[in-house]
Amino acid sequence: MNNYNLFHKYWTLLLLVIITSTSCSIVFNNRRMAYRQIHSIKNSFVLVKLKSSEKKIKFLMENNRDQEAKEIMTEIENENQDIIKAFAEEYDFSNYYFFSSDSYKDLKERNFDQVPITDKDGNEIANKDFLENDFYIISFDGAYESQFVKTNPDGTRDPAGGTFRQGEVAVLDHEFIQLIKPFPYFAGSKFGLSDDDRRDNVLGNKKYLVQDLNRRLAKFHITNFARIQHFKDDKNYTKVHDTN
Repeated sequence: MNNYNLFHKYWTLLLLVIITSTSCSIVFNNRRMAYRQIHSIKNSFVLVKLKSSEKKIKFLMENNRDQEAKEIMTEIENENQDIIKAFAEEYDFSNYYFFSSDSYKDLKERNFDQVPITDKDGNEIANKDFLENDFYIISFDGAYESQFVKTNPDGTRDPAGGTFRQGEVAVLDHEFIQLIKPFPYFAGSKFGLSDDDRRDNVLGNKKYLVQDLNRRLAKFHITNFARIQHFKDDKNYTKVHDTN
């Protein structure tokens, strides 16, 4: 009996050591990945996804609901202009370009010639060779607290929903998958808002959201600057998705 208890105790201890070691390895791996990602963004650009409802508008037009279609077009145009203006006024962490959500499939499949990319002045970029490198996306479609990911047979990944809404803005990779902690992958969280902020509906204010995004990225970069410089060129990590 004593031998059994001793054996059980040793195996429990060994299991705890293995679990702790694995957990630490994952945390360290994710930190190295986040340092490289923030360095990449700081020294290159992000692609900002603008809203579009082309299919819905087309459906309404085809069914003689022109007024509804025009109202949606106006609403989307106003929202996109708010995003563009907010980036011009509040974002200085990196360079940035814009693309329409209608180009989601072509961008994900790397058919860059089919993706209109514009600069901050609305000029279309002709040479898109810079997209051949890794790039990151800013989306105003919300951020999950934990995102689910589907891995396809060919190794590509697709977003597959997630748990509750963590924020209004998300930072995504080139497959439209949220980045993971410790990277500051979201902005515009409803948690911690003051009563005044709630009354003013700051989460509906694109200027506030972009300001919050810029602040979070800059804070992570400054706080971890020395580590980022050490790991910025490090590719010795496993690119994984985690449920945060």
